[in-house]
Amino acid sequence: MHGFSLFDIWFDEKGFLQIALDSDKSVELMKIEMSTMNTQENITLQKPTRNSKITKIVRPKKRSTVICGFSDGYLQLVDVSKLKHTNLWTKAMSDAKSGRISDIVVMVEKLITSSMDGTLFIFKSKPGEPIINH
Repeated sequence: MHGFSLFDIWFDEKGFLQIALDSDKSVELMKIEMSTMNTQENITLQKPTRNSKITKIVRPKKRSTVICGFSDGYLQLVDVSKLKHTNLWTKAMSDAKSGRISDIVVMVEKLITSSMDGTLFIFKSKPGEPIINH
């Protein structure tokens, strides 16, 4: 895998090793079965821009929604529960030069993002509805 750098690694709820790799054009999510070390699944998430570098990822639970923050202030939500990985939305949240997404918090009815330029965004859903299927 030439041109990739390791961004994050974790175990999912079923014990599979999940790896997030960063490349120039995409973020790759790999699911690996530990006993055989075989790749079970590989998902490619296209980056918002050519200059985007991943800075934060909210690990998906129950194979639903991946949330990525990028160095140029973009926030991206991708539904990975279906065979066709649907980009739910991509939005420039902060300044492209100094707006690196520094944190993402998911709550029952809220999604909160912060960035290095000092901005804080709070997204709310309807009462009783989760902001995302996480």
